[in-house]
Amino acid sequence: DVSRSACHGMFSIYQKDRYRCLRRNTGHIAPQVLVKHDVANYKKPKSLDSFKKFLHPRKSMRGFPFTLGALAVATLLMHSFSCREKAKEEKTVTNKGFDHWFTIGLEEQEFSVQVAVSREEKARGLMHRGKLPEKHGMLFVFREPDKQSFWMRNTRIPLDIGYFSRDGTLREIHAAQPFDERGYPSRNNQIQYVLELNLGAYRDAGLKPGSKLNLENIASALAVRGFLPNEFGLDGNHSIPSTFP
Repeated sequence: DVSRSACHGMFSIYQKDRYRCLRRNTGHIAPQVLVKHDVANYKKPKSLDSFKKFLHPRKSMRGFPFTLGALAVATLLMHSFSCREKAKEEKTVTNKGFDHWFTIGLEEQEFSVQVAVSREEKARGLMHRGKLPEKHGMLFVFREPDKQSFWMRNTRIPLDIGYFSRDGTLREIHAAQPFDERGYPSRNNQIQYVLELNLGAYRDAGLKPGSKLNLENIASALAVRGFLPNEFGLDGNHSIPSTFP
């Protein structure tokens, strides 16, 4: 009995010590056991990861706004660069203003002319100028042939007004006096080009009805001004067959 009591006491002490040790080490043992035996975490990591992202969308997309912003900035920079290059190219090729002088051939003669295309340019014409150099003038270009009429309001220089049909043929010459507002209408109703020169310039150059303008020069001038020649009836070869008597 004594030995049985002693053994029972020793076993009780052993159980208490074991229980005390387990309580002391629970914090270290439990996590290891949980991790080791978490079958769901071990077999399906991808599903668990997706589930975590679903529960915490902000954390999973934390870098997405920065990436999207970077792409937007890069796109804007590329677009801006492209626009600047395009504008630079267009400015280099075209954009010659109304005051630019072009060389236009008329038979064997050449004249330096300014080319009036827009309504405002045509209305301004040669107004308020004190003189016009020799073999200089102004060419008025219309999109469609029609009957034309010019006057001399605010124009101080006596002029020859030459009316040309669509094929560039000179049809009429009218002598116009300064400040005369009565107007000088064309008799022909198929006039597309009007060339104003100093008074007597046609006669001095030996030009008369039937003389031909160089349509290539006109098409080139229009292109440099930034206009499309085909909008004025000039094709890719800058020439038009004669269709008017």
